[in-house]
Amino acid sequence: MEKVDIKNEKLGSDSRTDISATTDSELYSRIFSYQVYISVAKRWLEAGIITTEEYNQVEAKISKNCGLSSFSIFREQA
Repeated sequence: MEKVDIKNEKLGSDSRTDISATTDSELYSRIFSYQVYISVAKRWLEAGIITTEEYNQVEAKISKNCGLSSFSIFREQA
């Protein structure tokens, strides 16, 4: 499991998480990308390739890479 140093994390200026800086089409594209990637992870989970814990780690990384907030209504948890 990757450790994150909270004190050194950048806050606020990341364009992927700044919703106000995106157009509707950019936001739609991020959500669509997230849903595509997460559907693959769900299939892995259902096939027993990954555990629920691993799925949750993968989901967190996918959501971060797609620029979705940890409180986004579009995120899916196992």
